[in-house]
Amino acid sequence: MPGPALSPDDASWLKRRMPARPVRVLLTGFGPFPGVPVNPTGAIVAAAARRLARTRTPLRVATETLPTEWAMLARLPDLLCFHRPDVVVMTGVAVRARSARLERTAHARADAALSDAAGAKLIVKSGIYAHRAARRTEVDANRVKTALNRAKLRISVSDDPGRYLCNAAYLTALDWAARRAPRPTVVFVHVPPPRLSTGIRGHDLADLVAQVAETLARSPHRRGAVLPI
Repeated sequence: MPGPALSPDDASWLKRRMPARPVRVLLTGFGPFPGVPVNPTGAIVAAAARRLARTRTPLRVATETLPTEWAMLARLPDLLCFHRPDVVVMTGVAVRARSARLERTAHARADAALSDAAGAKLIVKSGIYAHRAARRTEVDANRVKTALNRAKLRISVSDDPGRYLCNAAYLTALDWAARRAPRPTVVFVHVPPPRLSTGIRGHDLADLVAQVAETLARSPHRRGAVLPI
């Protein structure tokens, strides 16, 4: 026979006593690509994960370094399903950036003339990049920027993630998140290439990525994270 039902007070007490499930966080970087023979993002997300391991926020953090190849886009949804993240913070190099940028928008256009790390170019007819609509993260980018600036971590907000694999991977991840329930939070952080990051140290960027991830993991608005535009 079933036991007696819990009273509202007992249920509330039990809920407070139960440990919270760790928030699953996935941090991604990219490998090298033409013009950037050493991509710092792999090391940045690894260092950010080590910082997050020391936080009081209950997190389960995983990292991935994505190959900078157009063919990777077809495998990315399966990778995301494998990790089942609540929060995804993607990182990539913006070749002309001089500081970190939080990207709000992923566009549906790619530059098919750009070769990837394997020397391949985008073949749109193959269906690898079949997106027809841009998306925008629901993350309050300005709120995140303000929080990081208060922590003396410099970041700006951008709506131009380029037309290369950073943008394409971001849009793929946002499309994937839009089909999940509850929807994971997905954001993209661009960092400057090593040769242009004067005055910006690697550990500063790792701190910044870790702070973005922790801010989003602690946010009560993690659900419903992407919007079509």
